[in-house]
Amino acid sequence: ASDELYSFVESDRNCKLCWETYIGQEVYRLLLIDFFFDVISTWLNQSLRNGISRLKCSRKISFLGSKAEFVVSKNVINLVYTQALIWIGAFFGPLIPLVGSFQLLLVYYAKRGSLVLNCRPPSRTYLASRTSIFFLLLLLIILFVCLVPVGYAIVEIQPSALCGPFRGLDSIYDAVRNEINNAPNWLRVILHYIGSAAVVVPLIVFLCLLTFYYSSKSRAYKASIRTLEDQLQMKGEDIKKLYEAANKQILDVFP
Repeated sequence: ASDELYSFVESDRNCKLCWETYIGQEVYRLLLIDFFFDVISTWLNQSLRNGISRLKCSRKISFLGSKAEFVVSKNVINLVYTQALIWIGAFFGPLIPLVGSFQLLLVYYAKRGSLVLNCRPPSRTYLASRTSIFFLLLLLIILFVCLVPVGYAIVEIQPSALCGPFRGLDSIYDAVRNEINNAPNWLRVILHYIGSAAVVVPLIVFLCLLTFYYSSKSRAYKASIRTLEDQLQMKGEDIKKLYEAANKQILDVFP
């Protein structure tokens, strides 16, 4: 698929369709396929298993599956995949974020309805704090992964020669350079200063220190939580011993 896309981009001068439009169309198609398969598979699978579990002869056909369980990790992966498509296609199709947001809204209500009607509670309990941290970390990793092909397309690949706002340029990033060169002198000075090592290096150091600070703070909170848990356990043991001693004295007084 990547070889076909590369050959399509290289032969763009002899083709009426822009390669940017081609990528946007493919992302639209993937979003629609993901939406229909996600909703249909969710309702069909979970409704079928719920119907089988409600039959009187369900024990005889239990090998077909019991009532479906709502798996948090699987649904998180589906959300991350949809978000990755939105991030990749946002540059090539301005309406893709709107379409993706509407799709996520519909998928949410479809899965919510299926969860209420067809699913049983998960056998494994998920802590909301840990799940949200994992979800945000996974989204951050996917964001950086999605920035690589989009950044490569902006910096290295030549825009379409027949259409698009960047035709006639060697790269899409040349439009940014031209805007900076045509900007007022004071604005150019500010932008060059922001992009210089005098700003970038201290900013990186500050972010590293901030990350280290919050990491240390998190470790301190975890240590304090462990200390409180140990204290509660010790207090519980003391209360248990006190209760046993009180029962022993009561039995000695009233045999």
